[in-house]
Amino acid sequence: MLTFELAETDKRSIIVLLRPKNLQFLRRTNLIKSRWPQVRKKTMKKDFKTKYLLIIIFIIGLILFALTKFYFRKLNIENDSIKFILGIAPNFIATLIISISLLFDYDKIETEKLTQFDRKFKLILIGILILFIIEEYFPIFSNSKTTDLFDILASIIGLIIGYSIYSLIREKRLLVKTIE
Repeated sequence: MLTFELAETDKRSIIVLLRPKNLQFLRRTNLIKSRWPQVRKKTMKKDFKTKYLLIIIFIIGLILFALTKFYFRKLNIENDSIKFILGIAPNFIATLIISISLLFDYDKIETEKLTQFDRKFKLILIGILILFIIEEYFPIFSNSKTTDLFDILASIIGLIIGYSIYSLIREKRLLVKTIE
């Protein structure tokens, strides 16, 4: 008679655990062991790499935001294109940092709840965009006295890039889930 061992912490259904690719038979016995913990460790390593990449992007973004906002913009730069880039950079970097910071715990979300998270993530990004547009027209946090449409455009581009990063991470995760 065949027996099998399942870890008590496995949240997968028995059907998934008993698929041939997740089972390994020991020689000279009829004992079946689940390979799910081994597969899970490999995917966790990939998730950690993604999380570290997000943290690195977040830290670099914070440093760039601080340097741009408090140092580079105060320099007397005469080149108009550099002044323009330094003028829109804080909005671009801020929206990018905010959208990436929402993804730090993405690896902890269960696969079944990804569509709900996707919907909520899009709504939060739209809310962030609305907040930045309101901030541009009626300055609350900054002391800006002029409304600049390029700042709004930079905010939109930052959110689009943040959503693109989210889409890449989501596709990678769904690809890993289908391989398993």
